[in-house]
Amino acid sequence: MIYIKEFYDFINDNNSIDYSEFDINQTNNDMFNYIYDFSPSYIKEYIDSLKGIDQRRDYHPEGSVFNHIKTVTNRLSKTKNINLILSGFLHDTGKDRVEKNEDGIIMHPGHEIPSADLIKIGSPWREWIKKMGGNPYIIEFIIRNHMRMKDMKDNNKNKKWYNNLNDNLKFYMDTFSKYDKGGF
Repeated sequence: MIYIKEFYDFINDNNSIDYSEFDINQTNNDMFNYIYDFSPSYIKEYIDSLKGIDQRRDYHPEGSVFNHIKTVTNRLSKTKNINLILSGFLHDTGKDRVEKNEDGIIMHPGHEIPSADLIKIGSPWREWIKKMGGNPYIIEFIIRNHMRMKDMKDNNKNKKWYNNLNDNLKFYMDTFSKYDKGGF
């Protein structure tokens, strides 16, 4: 398992990137690498470490968590919505902390919680999101709740939760879920 490092030179690392050059509206077939290039070293290191975290191939034929977030980020680039794109970039980052292997089956129960916790108030990841032009509240909401969308059909509690969302949040959750599943 990978653990978030306790110390980084966050201030110098975050300020060394010229975010004024970032353009979400550009046509880019590899948005993942574009976002990655605008990431401070502590985020790059963490994202790179996800290359070694495998997933169930029946749900994620692309393999590792790294490959999956790369795929989802690139799919979401079609929306040209920074909140959705950054949600794709960060949505499964907590899988390293909850990995289980039961009888040869890899699982990541509750991974959305540590994924969303990376961008809690006060986190340097949250400050990075702001510099990229994203809304950390929306992105944290999408990440924290993206698994709820997967079992909506059979779960009345999740249906009630969804029905109580405002139209803006429903849009984000519907769109993210569609692109995370592979539809577009």
